[in-house]
Amino acid sequence: MYRSKDDLVISIYTVEMDSPEKSLEELVHMKNDLERLWAIYSKYVELAITVGPEVSAALMSIELNNNVGICDAMKKVRRYTVALCQNCHEQGLVMNQWVAEHLIPMVSAAITYETYEWCRCKGDYPLRENARMTFAALLNVPEKYRP
Repeated sequence: MYRSKDDLVISIYTVEMDSPEKSLEELVHMKNDLERLWAIYSKYVELAITVGPEVSAALMSIELNNNVGICDAMKKVRRYTVALCQNCHEQGLVMNQWVAEHLIPMVSAAITYETYEWCRCKGDYPLRENARMTFAALLNVPEKYRP
């Protein structure tokens, strides 16, 4: 039982985001830190696609109106994404030389905007493709490492 529709929407996201074992297994088998970094962002994109634009839009609205902490999920993994970005700098996988602590929040904001745009277009927007392109462009990923 849920007290409100908002509680139902929030529970959908929190249940989906609370499965770290599967995610860790996938990360371990990726060939480089750039793939690992994208996998973390991709999880949020895929979750939005799975629940659809209406539920994703509802969550954004709930978060904007009530600050229930859903958007803080990316902040929880920030230390990992920053470390991965730093590794990517060292490995030549990310050419944008902004400090990772500043670059990662920009990437997160851009992916959030892509998701917003997808919701606004009622799902008639290539979210996966545009999110990946935005990720690669902001990080300035060399062409040979782009999908």
